[in-house]
Amino acid sequence: MRYIISFLFFLLSLGTFGQTRAIKEAKSLLKSNKLSDAEKAIDKILQNEETKNNPNAWDIAGQIQLRKHEVENQKAYLRKPYDTLLLNSSVLKMTKYFIQCDSLSQIPDAKGNIKNKFRKDNAESISNEINHLINGGYHFMSSEKADDKRIALDYFDTYIKAVYHPMLEKIHDTEKDTMIPHVAYYACVTALKINDYKSVSKFGKYALNSPTYAQSAKQLLTMSYLEQGDSINYLSSLEEGVQKYPNDRFFFANLLDYYIRRDRIEDAMNAIDDIIAKNPNNSYCFYIKGFLYQNQQDYENAIEMFHKAIALDPQNAEAYSGLGLVYCILAQDYSIKASTNVNSPEYERDQQILRDYYQHAKDPYEKARELRPEQKELWLNGLYRVYYNLHLGDQFSEIESLLKQ
Repeated sequence: MRYIISFLFFLLSLGTFGQTRAIKEAKSLLKSNKLSDAEKAIDKILQNEETKNNPNAWDIAGQIQLRKHEVENQKAYLRKPYDTLLLNSSVLKMTKYFIQCDSLSQIPDAKGNIKNKFRKDNAESISNEINHLINGGYHFMSSEKADDKRIALDYFDTYIKAVYHPMLEKIHDTEKDTMIPHVAYYACVTALKINDYKSVSKFGKYALNSPTYAQSAKQLLTMSYLEQGDSINYLSSLEEGVQKYPNDRFFFANLLDYYIRRDRIEDAMNAIDDIIAKNPNNSYCFYIKGFLYQNQQDYENAIEMFHKAIALDPQNAEAYSGLGLVYCILAQDYSIKASTNVNSPEYERDQQILRDYYQHAKDPYEKARELRPEQKELWLNGLYRVYYNLHLGDQFSEIESLLKQ
């Protein structure tokens, strides 16, 4: 039995010796500047079950990439041809390797002690070259290929992970790093283009601190919640957006749409009134309020709101269209109870009332057409009804031809 145990310890020592020798060989190749051979050797070591959890191996892997970067950087400094992709990709790999090295080095030994001899130097190396992660991300995000955009996300993600990693805590002030929100925003834009909504949510929170892109980042973050079916965060993000950016139609319109689809009309009205209280000159809010009144068949208040919207913004084509629609609805409703007996004394009176309604609809519909000729949904069907009921033959024929197109 003692012989068997001794033999097992002998085999174990051989394995340990083999690990150490392989790592030393890779390190020797690095010192000899045989970077290609060193990289091949270390790749095998990192994939080997016996060596993949050895922090020394990951440190050497990072050192190889750092040296490759330095070679290309020196070429650039001397104004010689250099590999831009390699200049950046080597920093990407180096950062990942050093982070893994640090994680393994933080594992306590049998006595519960942590002996991380790599952190200081590796942290400085990452900090010195970290901007190349941004450059690499920018390069790949401009490509139309989905795979390239995923590579860009890898660069941006590695940047965010690195600056917030404990190993950089003492030398990298994230509070003063103005690039973090910019990197995060570009990551959001990149992720959105490949429908990676989880990544949009992940990076969007960092991008909210950008003085330039915060509002757009909030929109992207909100959209990501919607696409992921996260109704709780979607509603919360919309409500926050409305409070922070009261003049941004994105948040306001989508919040109202959320309420209206769920028949929460009172909440929609309260949201509108809250915005109007903060910005009484918001024409769009009065238009939406008129739209809600119209849907509730409160036509008197709807007309009042549309007129207010137009008074605040004479270019508000939607408000003109809404006003025309209300008068057409009033005409339609009145026609149901209007006298159809041409011999009745009420007949001519009712016909005049109907003509007045359509005449009131005519001007705003025509104004909507003048302002937005390309948006036929705002005026085409309305003018068809108006011209028909006012017996305006030439105008009716012209509108009818448009409907047939």
